[in-house]
Amino acid sequence: MRTTALLLLACARRSTHATTLAGARCATGVALAADSRATEGTVIADSKCDKLHELAENVYAAGCGGAADADDVARLVALELRTEHLRRTMSSTAPTKNRGLVVAAKSGIVARLRSAPLGCAFIVGGCDSEPSLYRVEGDGSATASQFATMGSGQMAAAAVLEASLLRQAEPSPEVVIEAVRRAVEAGIRGDTGSGGHVDVVFIGEEETRRYRFAARP
Repeated sequence: MRTTALLLLACARRSTHATTLAGARCATGVALAADSRATEGTVIADSKCDKLHELAENVYAAGCGGAADADDVARLVALELRTEHLRRTMSSTAPTKNRGLVVAAKSGIVARLRSAPLGCAFIVGGCDSEPSLYRVEGDGSATASQFATMGSGQMAAAAVLEASLLRQAEPSPEVVIEAVRRAVEAGIRGDTGSGGHVDVVFIGEEETRRYRFAARP
């Protein structure tokens, strides 16, 4: 019993506060990226932590903060979205698409963060009627944006995204994928807590693609 309690305590303490997240949208989709390091205090607990959570086939959330809290929020919201999609499908004879799920995912995360002091925050992105990107703070406040960063490496990441995207009226999917990858790499270089590899997901109108890049020095 004591061993189980210690294991649960260790999981609860595992943190992705030392994190770099980045997200950007273009006319046809949204790209999210994250590093893969999780820490327990000053110790690297996991160098292959997946911080990109699939909430639906067209919605993802990149999470930072307490790893257990972020995983739990993402799992519960994903279950809610799946249940609602099945309910709509069963009550309609016409084919049902995943419409409105990005806003629903954002709202579900906001509701949970406002209901309890959970130590996590998210960048939520997806593509249904149009590409959407939201930054959801730990207190539940949410802001729509063209691009966003989070975590202890966010300042360096934001500088890269601004330099890459502010002067481009209509960036292509390839441009936003490269921009978020480079942004997370900048966070890794400038923040001792961020590290590992760079995970990227692009959620487009027709398909979702995932990538894993070795962080370049």
